[in-house]
Amino acid sequence: MGKRRKTKKFDYDANRRRKWRKLKKPPTIECEVIKANWDNKKGIKENLTQMGLTFNPNTTTSNMSLQSMPKSKTHVVEELEQLAKSEVVPKPTMPLPEIQFCEYMMKKHKDDYVAMARDLKNYFQETPKQIRRKIMKYHNFMQQKKT
Repeated sequence: MGKRRKTKKFDYDANRRRKWRKLKKPPTIECEVIKANWDNKKGIKENLTQMGLTFNPNTTTSNMSLQSMPKSKTHVVEELEQLAKSEVVPKPTMPLPEIQFCEYMMKKHKDDYVAMARDLKNYFQETPKQIRRKIMKYHNFMQQKKT
């Protein structure tokens, strides 16, 4: 005997007007190249085909062979390819409480990691080796921040 499915219940508390507005709202576009070339008067499919992009890659690849693919590229596609080729180096980050912890420990105990492990401010009860690793990470972070 399997489980009985519950019937779908109507949500009386849902604000239908707000839901409808959310559905009708145009999509939020984060890519600056696409955002600049987007035409609000056209639909999503029309905009993407005008830019040389595809709305559904599954239908595009199944319908086209390599010979019938368009040879010319639009300026949008070229800009997107340049963006993809450029390397984006992520900025090193370290949480502020961790920075404060490392600075406090180095100020109070210098290089004595055993004393740091016994310190009352060591809330997470980290071992001397863990603290040493955290301070090494802090040093690397500060060096990269300077450059």
